[in-house]
Amino acid sequence: MKKIFALLAVVVSIFILLPLLGNQFMQEQIDERVKDLESKGLYVADEQSVSSYFTTSKHYSFVLKDAEAFVSLLNQYADRQIPPYVNAALEGAMMGVDLSYGNFPFTKALSVEIYPISLSQTMQEGLKRESLSLYEQIEKALAKKALLYHIDYELGSQNFSGYIRDISERFTLEASSEVSLALSGASFEGHGRLLAPDALRNSIDKLSFVMQNDAQQLKLDIEKFKSSNNYDSKNTYVSSAECQKVALITSGLDKNIHILAQSLQANASSNTQGEYAQLSSKTSLKTLAINLQETDLKIEEFNLDIGVDKLDKLSFLEASKLLSKLSKMDDVVAMQAFEKSLHSLFSKGFEINIADFSLSDVLLRKSEHLGGMKLKSHITLKEDPDFKQKLQISPLLLTQNVDIHTKLRISELMFFKLNASKPLPAQMQEYIKQDGSDYVFDMDYFAGAVTINDKAVR
Repeated sequence: MKKIFALLAVVVSIFILLPLLGNQFMQEQIDERVKDLESKGLYVADEQSVSSYFTTSKHYSFVLKDAEAFVSLLNQYADRQIPPYVNAALEGAMMGVDLSYGNFPFTKALSVEIYPISLSQTMQEGLKRESLSLYEQIEKALAKKALLYHIDYELGSQNFSGYIRDISERFTLEASSEVSLALSGASFEGHGRLLAPDALRNSIDKLSFVMQNDAQQLKLDIEKFKSSNNYDSKNTYVSSAECQKVALITSGLDKNIHILAQSLQANASSNTQGEYAQLSSKTSLKTLAINLQETDLKIEEFNLDIGVDKLDKLSFLEASKLLSKLSKMDDVVAMQAFEKSLHSLFSKGFEINIADFSLSDVLLRKSEHLGGMKLKSHITLKEDPDFKQKLQISPLLLTQNVDIHTKLRISELMFFKLNASKPLPAQMQEYIKQDGSDYVFDMDYFAGAVTINDKAVR
C-alpha cells in the first residue's frame, strides 16, 4: 500500500510540476528572443502576463529605438536592401505582440498576434501637417488592430501557419479624395525560422485597392492568389505562383486604361549546388486584355519559358550578394563593386535558352483575329578574359563572342499586320519562307555572320 501511495504521490507531483516546468521553459525561450530583439533595436515598453493552470497569455509593447539596427536585421533576409531614409520614418514606432501557449510542454502551439500600435513621431508629425483628418483616421484604424498577423508556431517541429485578419478600410483625403483597401482570405503556412523559412505557402482570396475622387478613379483587383516557395539557401530555391485574375482600371484620366489578366501562372528557380549556377523562369496566362483609348487588344495563351545555364558559380554568388546590398544607385563604391562582379560573370560566359515564347492568338477590336506566333532561341556568350577591355574600347568587339540560333513561326495575318506598320526592306523579301498559313524564319548568328532560312544575309 505504501508503494502505491508513493507512486500516486510521484504522479501527482509530476502533474503539478509539469505545467510549472513547461511555463518556465517557454518563459526562457521568450526571454531569449526578447533579448535578441533588443539587440536589434526593438525594446519592451510594456509587458503584461496572465496565467492559469493550463495556459499562459502575455502582451508586449515594443518600441523601435534603433531603426538602423532593426533594418539591418531585415536586410539580412531580404533580396533587396531597405533604403536608409526609411530609418527616420520607423524610429519610435510601436508594435504590439500577444502570446498564448500551453503550460504543458509541446502540447499546444505558440500562438502569436502581431500588430502596429502607433506610427513613429516623425510620421505622426508629418501626417498632422498634411492632413489632421487622415492622421486621426489612421490612429483609429491602429487602435482597432486593423492590420493584424496571427501565427501558430510549433517550437519542436518549427512548423507554422497563420493568417492576416481581413481588412476593410477607407480613408478620406483632402479635396474629396479617398483611398480604400480590402483584403480577405489571406493565409500562410510553412516550416523553419519565421524570418527565413525553409518553405512558405501563401494564399489570398481577394485584394482590392481603390483611389478615387469626384472625377478620377484607379482600381486594382487581385483574386485567388497562391504562391509556394522552397529554399535550400538564398541562391537555391524553387518558387511558384498562380492568380485567377488581376485587373487594373483607371477612369477620368487623359487615357483610360483597362487591363485584365486571367489564369496567370509563374515559376522560378535558382540552383547553385552543381558545377555551374542555373536560373529558370516560366510564365503563362490564359488571356491578357488591354483596352486603351486607341488600343483594344486581347492576347490568348501566352507562354514564356527561359533559362540561363553555365553561369560561373562564384561570380554569380558574388554579383547576387552585392546586388542585394545595393540600397541606393548613387552609392558609387557599391555600384563599382557590383559592375566589377558583372564583368567577371560575363567574362566567364554562359548560355541562355528560350524554350518557348509563344501566344496562340491576338484579337484586335474584338473582331480581328491575327493568329499566333512561336519563338525558340539559344544564345551562347563565349568565355573571354578580355571582356572588360573590349567593352571599354567598343561594345562591337564583343559581337564575335555571341552565337545565336533562333526559330520563329508567325501567322500570315500577324506578319502582314506587323509588316504593314513597319515594312521590311525590299532586300529582305528573298529570305522570307512560307509554310502553310505561317511564315517561318530559321535565323543564325555565328562569328559575326547572319543566315536566315539557310541564306547568308549580305
